[in-house]
Amino acid sequence: MSSSSSSSSSSSTSKVLIVGVQVPFGLLKTRKNNLIKSKELILDAHNNKINQSSSNYPVLYLLPELSTIGYDAQCFEQKDQYYEPIDDGESFLFYSNLAKEINSYIGYGIITKHKSEEKYYITNIIMSNEGIVISYYRKKHVCSFGDCAENLYFSPSEPDEDPRSNGVFSINDVKFGTIICYDLRFPEICRNYALNDNVDAICHPGGWPRDSSFQSWLPFAITRSVENQVYFLSTNFSGDNNGGTIFHPPFTGLSKEDILNDSKQVINDNNNDEEHDEDFDFDYNFYQFKRLDKDPTVVIGLVDKKYVSQIRSVYPFRSDIHPSL
Repeated sequence: MSSSSSSSSSSSTSKVLIVGVQVPFGLLKTRKNNLIKSKELILDAHNNKINQSSSNYPVLYLLPELSTIGYDAQCFEQKDQYYEPIDDGESFLFYSNLAKEINSYIGYGIITKHKSEEKYYITNIIMSNEGIVISYYRKKHVCSFGDCAENLYFSPSEPDEDPRSNGVFSINDVKFGTIICYDLRFPEICRNYALNDNVDAICHPGGWPRDSSFQSWLPFAITRSVENQVYFLSTNFSGDNNGGTIFHPPFTGLSKEDILNDSKQVINDNNNDEEHDEDFDFDYNFYQFKRLDKDPTVVIGLVDKKYVSQIRSVYPFRSDIHPSL
């Protein structure tokens, strides 16, 4: 698979701040309301949290599934009114301007439509800091049970000739893959991203109501992250019936000392004389699992390509895969 990419002016290579934006649920009166609320949260994070964390890294903000319209049957039933083209429309123009204003990347969710048939798709867009779409992904698996019976309204994705449609994109030499909500339950997609595209992180916008399947979301997200040794950002709406946005590093349970010792081991194994922490921008807060509660807010994590390589070297799960698999 090929990947779309965009360069960054950041002085710190191979690192990207990823921000899960947990926007309020159920604002569907106009699309504009949802766009404005997302902008408020993004600007608050940009002005009051990101700059305090690190202004040296490019930033990717990731909103939930169908963030521009909301996620329930009422929203789905209005799909013929709310679908949008990839490179035009209200959401495109809004986030194109916002991305340029804050010099950041933004992932947001819309409904798209088949060019010639009455088929609608749940779609995630990646907008670059230059205000252009560098990647999009149409949901492969539409849910058929619980509070999110999407199959009554949407179709699974089909092959698309646009090279941006494979869900793979790069920022600052960090490679990402995208899946959407229910796709999480099918491990082949993440495995393909990990082994064939060699992604460093997976973006997983979701719309998770607290129905009978909600409790399985967290273990699935952790498993996909650890088994593929990738960062994982999984977003949801805020509210009493939602919440729980997740950031997970490519390994779990490591102390600060473990991470630094692993770094030394990699240096020694490679017979490299460099100091193990010379370019290891280390803030332990960025290397821990995080999960939000129900409030409208953000979770911030750092994707560090060097750390991904370190984890894969010290814990060689992927190279130990049996050749028959």
